[in-house]
Amino acid sequence: MYLKNARFDLLRVFGGAPLGLVVLASGLVFPGALAIWAWLWIAVGDGPHMFATYLRTLLDASMWKQRPRLLRLSFVVFGAGFVAMLVGAVIGSRAPFVAFVGLSALVGVVHVMRQHAGFLALYSSRTLSAAGRARDRVCLMAGLTVPYAWFLASHRSFGDLVPQGQETVWLAASGAVVALVTLVFFTGRRGALANAYFATAVGLSALSYFVVSRAEPLLPGATGFDQELLVVSILVSFMHQVQYVAIVGLFARARAQRGVGTGLAGCIVGSPGRTAAAYIAFVAFYLALAFGCGIYPGSEGLRAARLGPFWVTEIALSLFWGIALQHYVLDTFIWRFRHDPELRADLAAIRD
Repeated sequence: MYLKNARFDLLRVFGGAPLGLVVLASGLVFPGALAIWAWLWIAVGDGPHMFATYLRTLLDASMWKQRPRLLRLSFVVFGAGFVAMLVGAVIGSRAPFVAFVGLSALVGVVHVMRQHAGFLALYSSRTLSAAGRARDRVCLMAGLTVPYAWFLASHRSFGDLVPQGQETVWLAASGAVVALVTLVFFTGRRGALANAYFATAVGLSALSYFVVSRAEPLLPGATGFDQELLVVSILVSFMHQVQYVAIVGLFARARAQRGVGTGLAGCIVGSPGRTAAAYIAFVAFYLALAFGCGIYPGSEGLRAARLGPFWVTEIALSLFWGIALQHYVLDTFIWRFRHDPELRADLAAIRD
């Protein structure tokens, strides 16, 4: 069963996957185009994806009535980067901040996996048993995790943990596990959409970590970990970002139609013009913040800049990752369909 209808689902839920493949293809043919894609990805993918979180939570008056403690606590993780930065300044080492960024990136990967599991559940048959849903989730998480684990174990940036000369054996074993869990998944009767979603999510993960990561850096003159794995990052996240903006918009409109008082969020989504203006304003701020991080093409000159005892890039990254961590934490608790009757009512309204 479609989340909304065939056109919406194919464009907005699955559409980010082929868009990521376009980035890969253009990077293989015209590597210089990846510098432009890096900023387009921030502008049309990551930036709107982050703003959608605030539209769904902090800007929604009903959420402040229902989940005030969660919204307030989300600001605790928002400040984690600044704590790491201050500790590093005190001890004279950037190690605490590097650890913060690395841990945040790992949490981000898990976050993407969880969203895939949520969409798979939405596309699965309503008559599927609890055991069947559990099996599907295990298959999906295994299919997403094994390629990522192979990437961590084999990539030079993490110390080449795979024994030298055994890369092919480990890669074959990892691929066999993904093939096995895929076979187990497809032995069940899940419906065409659930099968298609599983194949798309797991296929992107396998392509990104088994294949593309070995060919990176595809960006000419790449410096730093983020630039060296730019295409992998885009491939893994574009689908996630596009579908998140789509589902937030759907649920915001569904709540408005049901007469839920959403305050500023309802005002924004009530008009295409106001929606566009709000997203454009946030994306402009987010692009400036991304430039300050010094990790995207053209902004590398900021890496040596300091503001007193602090690195300018660390200040920007603390804000950048603070937004991301706040997004991860809020998302963990606001999309629990089984435990939230209001959310189920919104889903029913969308599908009517």
